[in-house]
Amino acid sequence: MLDEDHLRTHAEIIRRQTCVKKTGFLAGPMTAAEADAGERATCVVASPFPEVASAVRDGLADSSLHVFRSGDLVGHEIAAALAAAYAIAMGITAGLDFGPGYRGLTLTRAVAEMTRFGTARGARASSFIGVAGLGALYAAMADETHACVRLGIELAASTRKKKVTPGDDLTREAVEIVRAAASHAKQNALSVPVLEALDRICSGRSAVKTEIERLNVQAVHAEDRVTDDLDRLHLSRLPLAPRGGPGKD
Repeated sequence: MLDEDHLRTHAEIIRRQTCVKKTGFLAGPMTAAEADAGERATCVVASPFPEVASAVRDGLADSSLHVFRSGDLVGHEIAAALAAAYAIAMGITAGLDFGPGYRGLTLTRAVAEMTRFGTARGARASSFIGVAGLGALYAAMADETHACVRLGIELAASTRKKKVTPGDDLTREAVEIVRAAASHAKQNALSVPVLEALDRICSGRSAVKTEIERLNVQAVHAEDRVTDDLDRLHLSRLPLAPRGGPGKD
C-alpha cells in the first residue's frame, strides 16, 4: 500500500509502472498453513473486471475454500492494509490483559476508523465489514501468533517510550502503514484516534499507558461518531447470504 512517502495501493503502483490494466487483489483471513492443511477458510478477490475475479475464483475455490467476489478493488486493498496495522492495537489490548469488553470496543473503533479512512478515498463502506477488513482483523485478534499481534503484545510490556524496530516484512509494512496512514488522515482532517495513538507509540513519541489513558477519555466523546459511521453502512440492508449464490460478495 506504500510507495515511498505516498499512500498508493498495489493496483495504483502497477498501473503507474507497468502496462498492465486489469488487476485484482486477494485478501481475507486465510493463511498458507490453513490452505496447505485443507482447513475451511475464506477469502475475497476484488477487481473491477469480472473476468479477473472469476478466473481467480475458479482457480482457487474448492470444498474447503470459499472465495467471494467484489468490484471494490481500492476498498479491499485499503481494508487489508489497515487490518494489519490495527492488529498491532489488538495485540496491545491482549498484552495489557484487557477483557473482552474493552477488546471489543477497540475492534469496533478500529473498523469505524478503517471505514472512515477508506470511504474518504472512494471505497465502499461495506468492504470494511467484509472478510478483508473486519474478518481479517478478528482473525488476527484471535491468533496471538500473528506477527502484528505479537508486536502489540511486546509494546504493551514496555513501560517507556520506545521506537519500534520491526523484525519481519509483515510488521515492517504494518508500522510503515500506520505512519503514512496517520499522516494522510491528519492532512485530510479524518478522525482516527486509535491510528494516531499507534503512530505515536510506534514512533517512540509516546508510551502505551499514556495513549490508553488518552483513548479512554476520547472514547466517551467518540461513541456517537462511531455509531453514526456504522449506521451509514445500512447493516439491515445487507443480505444474510451472498447475493446471487456462492462466490459473490
